[in-house]
Amino acid sequence: MAELSLEANTVSYSSAIGACAEGSQWAPALYVLDQMARTGLQANCITYYAAMHACEACGQWSLTLAVLAAMLEAGVQDRTQVRVKYVHQIQAGGPADCFKHVVLGLLLQQLLVAGEPLTYVDTHAGGGIYDLTSDDTMSPDNFEEGILRLDRQRNNEADFPVPIAQYMSAVDACNQALTGSIGRALKYYAGSPALALHWLRPQDSATLFETSEAVHAKLQQNVALIDPSAAVTVLQEDSYRWLLSEAALPLFSGRVPF
Repeated sequence: MAELSLEANTVSYSSAIGACAEGSQWAPALYVLDQMARTGLQANCITYYAAMHACEACGQWSLTLAVLAAMLEAGVQDRTQVRVKYVHQIQAGGPADCFKHVVLGLLLQQLLVAGEPLTYVDTHAGGGIYDLTSDDTMSPDNFEEGILRLDRQRNNEADFPVPIAQYMSAVDACNQALTGSIGRALKYYAGSPALALHWLRPQDSATLFETSEAVHAKLQQNVALIDPSAAVTVLQEDSYRWLLSEAALPLFSGRVPF
């Protein structure tokens, strides 16, 4: 760029780091990030995300965490102003949320094939359980096209996909635990924490994070309702900052899916 008399800026540096990430070149990516700092330019969240992606793509997990720590220490703001805020109570039960939970079920069941215990970590747990009949819980249009549509289809389709059927079975189990009824009518929508507790084995454990005081209290209450005997830690903490602290070290002694 200097040869062309062009002045490098945050965008050009971020693009260069992004190109390194796509080529799985973590060392050049971190070199460019360091050079950017030496010029006095302020890296933004896109710059740091690209550098983390480059490290993650090469399996450089300790460096990925180091870049994340540098980003937090620099006080770089996330792009929340250009993103639609995810609110668990509103999004829960929608098509995208159901798809996410089907994938979660598939991944967890694959991990649980091995005999070793694992710790499930949910960095943004929410309330864990949502009442489908509550006026202030969710958007009716959202869950009508999501969880309730799946509920109708499983009753009408003989070749209902197995992964979705397994997911719906877990939702049924959560409803049964909460209502004491074996009926198929869905009253509650199970979030990721509730589903994970259904799939986890006695030798497994879970660590759940939620920053909102009110939602954290609700999460604690719901976890106790789903499985009072489960080995669950519910923390009212910023998950990313906590996971970078020394308090998190014991958590990484075994298998830890996020």
